[in-house]
Amino acid sequence: MIQNALDSVETRQRHEKEKYSPCINVIIDIKNSILTVSDNGIGFEENQYLKFLAPNFSFKSGNTRGHKGVGSTYLAYGFNYIQIATRSASFETVGKMENAKNWLSDENPSGNPRVVPDDAAPKDDEFMNFDRGVSISIRYDSSSYPSDLSWIKVSDAESWLKILRIKTGLGAIIPNNSILILVKVISKTGETTTASHNGIRFLHATEFIPKTISYSEIKNITDELYAKHGKDFRMPAKLENLDAIYDTWDAEILEKEVALDEAEKKIVETHSPRIEFIYVYSVKVWDKFNQSLGLRANLAALAGGMIRGMRIMSTNERFTYDGLFHPIILPPYENQQYDASVNPLGIAKENIEEIKNQYPDGIVFKPKVLEYKFSLDGLVEDINNGKKNSNDINLVIAWESGEEYKMSFYIKSLLLDENLPEREYHGVTHRMFDHTTNEHICDLILLKDLVEYLNDQETSVKNQQNYDE
Repeated sequence: MIQNALDSVETRQRHEKEKYSPCINVIIDIKNSILTVSDNGIGFEENQYLKFLAPNFSFKSGNTRGHKGVGSTYLAYGFNYIQIATRSASFETVGKMENAKNWLSDENPSGNPRVVPDDAAPKDDEFMNFDRGVSISIRYDSSSYPSDLSWIKVSDAESWLKILRIKTGLGAIIPNNSILILVKVISKTGETTTASHNGIRFLHATEFIPKTISYSEIKNITDELYAKHGKDFRMPAKLENLDAIYDTWDAEILEKEVALDEAEKKIVETHSPRIEFIYVYSVKVWDKFNQSLGLRANLAALAGGMIRGMRIMSTNERFTYDGLFHPIILPPYENQQYDASVNPLGIAKENIEEIKNQYPDGIVFKPKVLEYKFSLDGLVEDINNGKKNSNDINLVIAWESGEEYKMSFYIKSLLLDENLPEREYHGVTHRMFDHTTNEHICDLILLKDLVEYLNDQETSVKNQQNYDE
């Protein structure tokens, strides 16, 4: 919803430029379990509105954020209530669709859910003050996940705004300072709080960590002191006891500061990436921040740590594929080796021994393409309609396998002991193959299966065997 709203206001902004003040409203109604996102973007014309909830239909171009997501069809059929209000130059309406999720899960459904006129006003009272735009509301219930908006235990607008700037497009890596973001939260007891932010930009650690300084500033200060006093210069107090060091590097700085291999140099030359990084003195910094939001226990908006077995190179929100990564297998090798109790996602011992002999210092594989999906159904749809090429994709991280893959592919579970030797790098849970040629298509990390495996291996093994059927 937020991705679509951002695309809409930025599309209008490109056409109207300085004459236009883009705005997005987000209403988190915890009391009534309703989430609303409104924008004063381009709005729908009548023919667009009629097609809006149709599967496989999109108004998106390849230059927008929302073209890669699950889209409006998921919003419609993932919930039992959706309201869509739109205003454009020639068309204005409010419609709703109800019980679509129940219909979808019904083994013997009758009829087909439809959008019907809604006599009620848009859930966002401010929407009617927009000259154009779209307002969409969805209601959570016992059939949705989560079932309500109170489950994370956050009930104030300032905290929700921070979370949205971390987890959604409101925290864009490429900022747009002209978009006004307004967040309203209605708590379970009916108390209303509001928060606003000028511009979309990722919540930078300097906004909530007290003592920080950029790497560039440290380098300039120390270089100057070295030039004046030699190697025995005294470190100034402002550089001591820092909570974090951060910086932003463009492609030119990246090539100067980092020893890149040939493949990495080619990527930098071709795509001119921008790198943002921050190092904190302790993961306790993230714990303290999460506590300040009032999140429920065991939830984290930000967390420290590393991904074993892969090095994420880049992610993006607009282009065809979601990111690049290096698979890595580095000493100490015991951290990479399979152990049923402490490292169940590791590599088989015989494979580790072979790697140790061949690459004593470890191996960093060539860059590979990474995709994120809720379900493999979305990937299959993208492949079938030509948006993506299965030959380009190396790893897919998804919540579930879905069903559509069975038409052209089959899956082999690496969570079964007999298939363990096929795991080439740490963390991969499954592999997908072409039905006709038996060619390996890509590796998979299916999170739903992984969670079950880590919590109940006996049940998991039975379910994993279903992939062989």
